[in-house]
Amino acid sequence: MTSNWTSIFGEYTLKKDELTFKGKVQEYDKGQKSAAIANLICDQYFGGGKITADISFKKVNHPTACEIIIYFEPQTKNFVSVGLGGAGSMYSLRSFAGNWTNHSLTGEYSNLKPNKVYKVEVEYKGSSVTLKVDGITVFVSNLPYSLPISQRGK
Repeated sequence: MTSNWTSIFGEYTLKKDELTFKGKVQEYDKGQKSAAIANLICDQYFGGGKITADISFKKVNHPTACEIIIYFEPQTKNFVSVGLGGAGSMYSLRSFAGNWTNHSLTGEYSNLKPNKVYKVEVEYKGSSVTLKVDGITVFVSNLPYSLPISQRGK
């Protein structure tokens, strides 16, 4: 893991090779309360290949999620992410550009468990994204575009 991370949104701690997001309920516009979010990016660039992470949750309550950012555009803050719990599914591939676009959602969210270490592997090649969890391929999906090299994050 790289040692140079920064937060675009959210509060986190970094100890050795472990990033921890400090989740909480947060008040947004007009007094609306929802789960806090975090977008963390690093100094490594990604244009294809594999990214691995061990992901665990202390508690799981909708909308608990953790996704790996495989593309981040710093000017617009648009990104593409893949991982666990997005959009109320166990596994997700989504993009955010002012609003969410779901590219692949599968698995029952209720199967996402606290205190379990999920070994996540994301492979990106061309426009194809493969998500493996605990050595099991859970989806292969094609984005409608290819991604340029960019910073990656969580």
